[in-house]
Amino acid sequence: MNEDNPLSDSVILLGAGASKSEEAPLQSELFQNYFRYIRSLDRDLVSYLTVFFGLDLEPADNRQYENLTFPTCEEALGVLEMAISKREGFSGNENFQRNRLENIRDKLIRAISLSIARSLESSMNRRKRYHDILASQLKVNTNTAIISTNYDILIDDALDKEKHPIDYGFDFRFQRKDGEITTYSRPQNGILLYKIHGSLNWLYCPTCKGVDLTPLVKSVDGMSCNNLEHQTDCREVMTPVLIPPTYMKDISPHFLQSVWESSELLLRRAKRIIFCGYSFPDADIHLKYLLKRAEMNRLTSDPLEVFVVNHHRGKNPSAIIQEYERYFRFLRNHACFHYTRQSFQDFCEKGLDASDEFSKTEIDCMKL
Repeated sequence: MNEDNPLSDSVILLGAGASKSEEAPLQSELFQNYFRYIRSLDRDLVSYLTVFFGLDLEPADNRQYENLTFPTCEEALGVLEMAISKREGFSGNENFQRNRLENIRDKLIRAISLSIARSLESSMNRRKRYHDILASQLKVNTNTAIISTNYDILIDDALDKEKHPIDYGFDFRFQRKDGEITTYSRPQNGILLYKIHGSLNWLYCPTCKGVDLTPLVKSVDGMSCNNLEHQTDCREVMTPVLIPPTYMKDISPHFLQSVWESSELLLRRAKRIIFCGYSFPDADIHLKYLLKRAEMNRLTSDPLEVFVVNHHRGKNPSAIIQEYERYFRFLRNHACFHYTRQSFQDFCEKGLDASDEFSKTEIDCMKL
């Protein structure tokens, strides 16, 4: 961690629900959105989803995609990640043999990035910008850091609008912006923004192993790598850094290890963590591991207070119960656990209201 940056007393963790407030798609909607927005479909991707999941992806118009039941990202990517890790393949099509599966996996990740980008572009003029409101509050509160599980750059753009320099937890090779390419070092006094699952504006070259920072509009269109350090053009197509939402996350690249290690240190020193739009899913065992280490290996005498801000009007009682219980059974100090009635929108506009929370008695009554 950058020693010149103040360690944060509070950590805001942004989950999918925070982005959903600005009409970004949930994980369960990503593939459906891809086929809704993308006119020129990748045939390998169509073949994979058709053969493996029995989908008819040749409808007369895009509206028929609404009636299809797509696999979740965890399912579609998890099957491939498992096969790749076991060095196994599938019969019936040469594209599904062992040496071709990484290509399908990479195309699925690209489809995810395109789906998110196109969804946000289509909603740009009508959505209320809650991340902008949140970023504006950070002007007077430099002791707040952010950990994001989201690929989109809603919070990145919001911080940039407020002229906040961003410390992503590692140095990029280059920053590509407005046709110029410059080096990018971590700012000495930037807002800590650790994106533990990657980001659409991080472009990775598998040949040079370099990571560039770029605007979103360029990150999803494919960009050839120009390795200016060695004055070469390796011509490799750079891809967004996205860690699939599966149990088998690959966080081996050195820059991602730096992000995760910095996140752990941040949480171990934080007095409170505020989960915004995060349902504590079972598949995210890596983040649960960080949280447990933050609880058990404190670097401060203060216990870790946990606030959950993930409510919304009309939320199903069974969803409330299940979400509450996922947090409750995992956390060791129940006295420091606060499951609030606030939404992400409430939190951005009004701040944290620790008094407005569900009690365990209320949750138990919902079960009856």
